Amino acid sequence: MILKKNKRAISTLVSTVLIILITVAAVGIIWGAIMPVITRTMSIGQACLNARVTINTEQGYTYYDGTTAGSEATNIMISHGSEEFELAGINLILKGGGTSKTWNIYATSTGRTSDAGVTMYGGSTTIETPLTNEDRTYAIDVSADTSLQPPETASVAPIVQVGKTLRTCSVSSSVTIPKTVSATVPLGGGGQYSIWTEKSMIRINQTADKTPAGTSKTITLYAAKGETESFQIGIQGPTDGLTNVNVAAPNLIGPSTILSPNITLYREHYVNVTKGVTASYYKGALGPGMYPDALIPFKDSAGNDLTGAVDAVPFNLVAGYNQPIWVDVYVPRNVLAGQYTGTFTVTSDQGSVSIDLTLNVWNFELPLKPYLNSSFRYGEAGRLTQPDSELLKNRIMPYAVNPLNERNFIDKLGLKGTNMGFWAMVGGGCDTKPDVPSVSTMETEVAKHQADLAKYNYLADEIDSCPTSTFDQIKLWAQNLHAAGIDSLITMAPNSYLYDDGSGTGRSAVDIWVILNKFYGDTSSRQSQREYVLNKGDEIWSYTALAQDTYSPKWLIEFHPLNYRLPTGFINANLNSTGLLYWRVDYWSTLLPTDSSQWDNVTRWSPYGGEGLLVYNATLIGISGVIPSMRLKYIRDGVDDFDYVYLLKQKGQGAWALIQAANNVSSNFSNWTKDSIKLENFRVIIGNKLNSL
Repeated sequence: MILKKNKRAISTLVSTVLIILITVAAVGIIWGAIMPVITRTMSIGQACLNARVTINTEQGYTYYDGTTAGSEATNIMISHGSEEFELAGINLILKGGGTSKTWNIYATSTGRTSDAGVTMYGGSTTIETPLTNEDRTYAIDVSADTSLQPPETASVAPIVQVGKTLRTCSVSSSVTIPKTVSATVPLGGGGQYSIWTEKSMIRINQTADKTPAGTSKTITLYAAKGETESFQIGIQGPTDGLTNVNVAAPNLIGPSTILSPNITLYREHYVNVTKGVTASYYKGALGPGMYPDALIPFKDSAGNDLTGAVDAVPFNLVAGYNQPIWVDVYVPRNVLAGQYTGTFTVTSDQGSVSIDLTLNVWNFELPLKPYLNSSFRYGEAGRLTQPDSELLKNRIMPYAVNPLNERNFIDKLGLKGTNMGFWAMVGGGCDTKPDVPSVSTMETEVAKHQADLAKYNYLADEIDSCPTSTFDQIKLWAQNLHAAGIDSLITMAPNSYLYDDGSGTGRSAVDIWVILNKFYGDTSSRQSQREYVLNKGDEIWSYTALAQDTYSPKWLIEFHPLNYRLPTGFINANLNSTGLLYWRVDYWSTLLPTDSSQWDNVTRWSPYGGEGLLVYNATLIGISGVIPSMRLKYIRDGVDDFDYVYLLKQKGQGAWALIQAANNVSSNFSNWTKDSIKLENFRVIIGNKLNSL
């Protein structure tokens, strides 16, 4: 009996184990089947969380055009402002008259065909979706949909792709469609051409298929006293082209008068980026192509017409091409706060058009000397006579200036400091010169310069990985520099070995630590190093060169203008960086170009188009010196951004300003907006804040 009972117990146990094993196996099989589905669903869900496209109504490209019966169309400008996802397509919904209709627009990479009735604005049937930081405008044929004439609202939803699966995400933007028509200007016998206004941070492509004409002929700017704000006038050629195009600037009338000489006009010149960086690695890179960059002034600094081989105006414009005009509006320091208006006139043999500007001047003033320090170096242009003043007009400090010019530059253009010219290194390695100049030699150099000018010495470059023997020599150099009243500047991250120059004063061997963007980092050790030297009284500046990481802003032409402005202003402010250094501004390919096509070679250091190049040789236009780039203007605006934050600090609102900047536009080199409209709106917010204090 005992044996039989044990056998039954064993049988029961075995059965139970078998049932468990079978259950586990079944669960495994089922899990193996459904897990890929769950994973794919989660991946698609995550992709949709990251994806966002918006309908842009600010630029005037979104509107219903019902001017021609039987050809009614709705034009929709769609913006892809994020770099965190690949856009496979766009789902567009128009609603009106109690009905709706949907169109799918697909990226060419998907192999799908976009729905019928969709063309690019301007007529191209080659459909393109917007890339990162790009806009695309689509013309939707609604001629057969009488209930959608006019449509009342438009909505868009991104389409994402995970593997081979396409998924339409939730609607990410909805707008009321403006009931306006294209602002083309009728001309006698020459077809039509379009004139429109554009914000300074939006680059206008050279051809109409990539940048269709806008509709707005008005623009509103906000500025402090002593500040320069910019905008663009876009001009697009009609079927028969344009001849003898010119632009005239007005006086601006308001509480007082801002005379037209305070307005500087430039014709934007397109340059050719022949080879770009790897876009799949450096997100945000827009690739090779023609970019507007060189700014050819209408007149010289004295207001005289230019007489060189290349002239800004008048110009001719062929059909289907754009020619933007860059407009700098300087607000004199002695004008009254309030609203100013004026009308620009674009003329040609085919007719004339008016552009209306409204300028709101706040009641505060930017300082003549910007709060942000800087040091930008010339090479080729150092042999010319005018380049220093061009940098200073754009609120950037030259690396060094002729002492004979210092007083004038200090009093009129805000010069803050200059380099003393002593160099400690031999070649590009870690070897130092054996003999340190004496204190008296350094004092002799100091005596050549104005007493109220800051003196620093760019002593060595990128010596982070050098041995302590190099640092020992740097300490000796620093001791003599300090004794002569000169600050020591080195491009390197803070290093504890150099926290004491050995003189017994406790002063660091490096007074100005200039840190490459990628070396800021978010690690606690890097943060503590920066905090330590700042608490000692040292300064921290930032700099960039080439493209050395995947996340920080890049100073290359093929990247969005935000890459120039944000690190200069709000990122520096949030990181307690008080200065900016750039190794070269005139690294051009030809010292004396013979025609404007030689300006186009901007890739002397391949594949980094625009590296070391922020100005262009002005010999062609009859100026012994340089002309600015649009990118230099973006940096200037970043200097102004920094000043806005500094002014708020002075009024006890610094913490508020930095928190708002971090939440709205940028906090560091890894976290920064890709949306220029968001930046411009934020500038108005903090400007209004200052205006109210």
